[in-house]
Amino acid sequence: MSSSSKHQQTLMPTPPSSGQASAIATPNPISKTPQADREFKEMAEAAARKNVERETFGYGLHSLALQIKDPERSRWFYTTVLGMEVVRETEIG
Repeated sequence: MSSSSKHQQTLMPTPPSSGQASAIATPNPISKTPQADREFKEMAEAAARKNVERETFGYGLHSLALQIKDPERSRWFYTTVLGMEVVRETEIG
């Protein structure tokens, strides 16, 4: 998906099969400063080391609208970092 095209994405969480998140590798810097990138990487690695409790999967988020600047980076974040799955894309505009 290019950053110039407009799509609405519906994302759903996908729990890890082993009960533990896997390590996360970022495709490129997340922020404008190396300090913020280091902090993000540390948070992502700490989250990947935590065991996921089974009962947390009973909760969900119905809908959320966010304004974003970079659709490809946002898609990567929601699918890779948060473990969501794109269930529907809608062309906007």
